[in-house]
Amino acid sequence: MQSILAIAFKDLKLLLRDRGGLFFTFFYPILFALFFGFIFQPSGTEIGALKVNVVDRDKSQESKAFIELLKTAPELDITLTDSLQARKEVLAGKKIAYVILERGFGRARKNPFWGKAPVVLVGIDPSRKAEAGMLNGILMKYAVKDMQNVLSNTKHLRQLTSTALKSVKTDPDLPTYDKQILFDLFHSLNRFLGDSRLSSKGKNGSGFSGLEPLVIKEKNITISSLRQQNSFAFTFPQGIAWGLLACAISFAVSLVGERTRGTLFRIQAAAVKKSAVLAGKALASFITSMLMAVTLIIIGIFLFGIRVHSVPMLLLTLTVACIALVGIMVLFSVLGKTERAVSGMSWALVLPMMMLGGGMIPLAFMPKWLQTLSVISPVKWVLLSIEGSLWRAFSWSQIWQPLIFLLLMGTISFLIGVRRFSWD
Repeated sequence: MQSILAIAFKDLKLLLRDRGGLFFTFFYPILFALFFGFIFQPSGTEIGALKVNVVDRDKSQESKAFIELLKTAPELDITLTDSLQARKEVLAGKKIAYVILERGFGRARKNPFWGKAPVVLVGIDPSRKAEAGMLNGILMKYAVKDMQNVLSNTKHLRQLTSTALKSVKTDPDLPTYDKQILFDLFHSLNRFLGDSRLSSKGKNGSGFSGLEPLVIKEKNITISSLRQQNSFAFTFPQGIAWGLLACAISFAVSLVGERTRGTLFRIQAAAVKKSAVLAGKALASFITSMLMAVTLIIIGIFLFGIRVHSVPMLLLTLTVACIALVGIMVLFSVLGKTERAVSGMSWALVLPMMMLGGGMIPLAFMPKWLQTLSVISPVKWVLLSIEGSLWRAFSWSQIWQPLIFLLLMGTISFLIGVRRFSWD
């Protein structure tokens, strides 16, 4: 044990002396998190279908027809569910948003010329603002298409103009001058459609809607105690992921350097077991990774107002993530025979890991086969587990899945690395 601690302490001292390695291990992740945190504050690639839950509170014929229209949209992957389940799946990261068709949707759709426009409530995953913007555009696109279907039916359009005429005549708040203009407009349209039979009996309207196809009300979906969570809560986990991978590369390169310079040979000559050498290197890598991750979390909490859902869960998540990255570090160390080769090969693997795992490009912007392939990236599980401890409000039963994947990946990487490692 004394040998392991001595080797670990030696590696930590060497890291402190290496300004470049120290920068990319501690300061680069902070700069990454801050840069994108400030960017994403509120103020021609193939895209996979957006996974969205839909809740029908209106349950009218019109709302059901609109949902069927959304199901035909190639841009959307629709799942019908209830409000509670829809919210849970957005918080768990399984869906990017939910769409609720509010009560009165069908009544508003029946009369596009008068009264209030149909209302949908969109609950979004706040870490995926880009996809949420796309979703709003898609909803508006199919709302317009739905209105076109309504207005292309001449018989139905006659009924709509007749209803609008009744609403104009019975609206007590409409000025006389405006009432006359709207009455002439709808009366002329009714005559143009071939039906000038106007009934004198009508019901109240709430004002001319201006043919607005849809009103979208949007809100961020986080647990109630974390509604004030800011953009840094969504970028600091990415900074931690970058830091963990940078730390793994740094220690992998240092391990190769000690081998090429003969340091490992001299350590073995001092009657230190090979297992103690690897254990010491792994311990130093774990301590450095943990210090970096905890430092970022502390900075995020005290300087940028990040709120933590569960401190014990977060500590467990960071511990497991650091253990997994130690295994990946050992695997990186066998990718080449020289420091330059290992560094180049490691970064060549890290960049696809970050892209596949959602650390650089949102998963929804990728082809569907790449979204499926993202399960092989440890970055995906690092981000999901840390977000679950911060603002996704994972339960203990939910957090085990990403942690098990991380431990499995770390263990496999460690075993492959140890098997292929050369001491000469």
